[in-house]
Amino acid sequence: MSKEIDAMDVITSALDSYGGRQKIAGDFRMIQCPFHSDNTPSLGVYVSRNGRRKLGWFNCLGCSEKGDWNKLAEK
Repeated sequence: MSKEIDAMDVITSALDSYGGRQKIAGDFRMIQCPFHSDNTPSLGVYVSRNGRRKLGWFNCLGCSEKGDWNKLAEK
């Protein structure tokens, strides 16, 4: 019997292992942005299942980089 891989678990596990300063802000996990030199958590990753945004969608408040989880995970 195969266990179905849950996207939420994959994303939160990856964010847990990412390190750096992080905080929870509503439906977002704020992390230090890998797209620019960042000392504070400025990149929000959507980690809610309620459908307001696509799970894993991200947006940086510092450099305005945004996209889906695959783009962030690749970086």
